[in-house]
Amino acid sequence: DETLQTRHPDGTVETLWSCAEFLRDLGVEKGNYCGSNSISYSEATDTFLYSFYSLDTVVEIDHLSGQTLRYFGHVAEGPWAFSPPESAFWWQHGAHFTRDGTLMVSTQSAQNGAETMVREYTVDDASQSLIEVWNFGEGAGIFCETGGEAHRLAGGNTLHNYGDLP
Repeated sequence: DETLQTRHPDGTVETLWSCAEFLRDLGVEKGNYCGSNSISYSEATDTFLYSFYSLDTVVEIDHLSGQTLRYFGHVAEGPWAFSPPESAFWWQHGAHFTRDGTLMVSTQSAQNGAETMVREYTVDDASQSLIEVWNFGEGAGIFCETGGEAHRLAGGNTLHNYGDLP
């Protein structure tokens, strides 16, 4: 199990969110495990994005209540879709919301890990879709065994750390 915990000023520790409970609530069979690779905080939404490579899924968690607000990816084939379908992320790393409110991840281009790239999505709550608005690295032929991170810089460029090359 992986958990998100809060340490209070008095030193007490509170479990805010549990991946095992999240999977149980979804009715996910045993055999899936919670292996994460990054967590980010969005001050604009007061939420955490917890990225689970083992589930090919990113979970958005409310900072104050610990409630799962949304989850994107492939665990339990949740309600959110990728648009277009071939823009799905796999083995994603470094999921975060950009200053413009888009979701950005370093990812493999396909489930079989064809190549490593960046995908950026508009999060459309009305249609429950992640709509790809930009990508980088598709067709470059670069494959990494573990992912890195991608960040939009102040000048508009994007920095992509590929992780490790085989």
